[in-house]
Amino acid sequence: MEIWNALKVIYRGKENLLNNIILFSLSGITAILGSKCWGYYFNSFYFGYPPSAAWFVLFCCSYISCVIFYFYGYLFYFSNALYKEQDKLPDYSLKAMECFGDMLPVTLYWGIIYGLMLFLGLMLFNLQKEFIQAVAYYSVLLFILPFINVILVMFSKDFKNRFKFYSLKSLFVVLHKTFVPVVLYTIQSIVISGVSIFVMFKLFVLTNKISIPVLQFGIRILLLTTSIYWVNIINYINIFGFVKASKNVEI
Repeated sequence: MEIWNALKVIYRGKENLLNNIILFSLSGITAILGSKCWGYYFNSFYFGYPPSAAWFVLFCCSYISCVIFYFYGYLFYFSNALYKEQDKLPDYSLKAMECFGDMLPVTLYWGIIYGLMLFLGLMLFNLQKEFIQAVAYYSVLLFILPFINVILVMFSKDFKNRFKFYSLKSLFVVLHKTFVPVVLYTIQSIVISGVSIFVMFKLFVLTNKISIPVLQFGIRILLLTTSIYWVNIINYINIFGFVKASKNVEI
């Protein structure tokens, strides 16, 4: 299975050990600050006590936004490295933010296209009277999403804006040429994600039985950190598969 090859690229070697420690640390900081935002906006004590200062909440939200941008940019920093035949995670550096800036135009374009198609479904179908047609339409939209991601991954090969990366025709070409590997890889990722969500949910539920508040909050933050870390790992696995599927594809 290609997933095992992806895990080797992610975890093999001393350099990857440091990169994974950095990723887990970033995930931990994000979990802690995210719990503060959660507590402040939802008036919930599930992850600990919310802060009272509005400026600190603003700082937390700003940090989380920057980390999301960084994680997104790093995905394509990683795919760029894979196209160059590098067999390890690239170092965590500001290069990821540069990649985020490079990816922004093509990401916004396909995001707008996809958003318009979602909105078109609301215009075309009455969910109460045409439920089956609506489900079929949105199932098709969900199905093509991985192939849009393949186009984004292919763009990251050299980060050069070309018309083909903004052409709807390219979507059909990618769908035709990468159909089997992308579908198989997506199914595997969905299974891994489903099992991970189930395990984490069960562990979170078990924390309700812990009677010591500090210990309870600490374990919940650790679980949240692990969840954020694992979401990134699953994304890396997906990127690995999409690069493999598209390496010899021309659009």
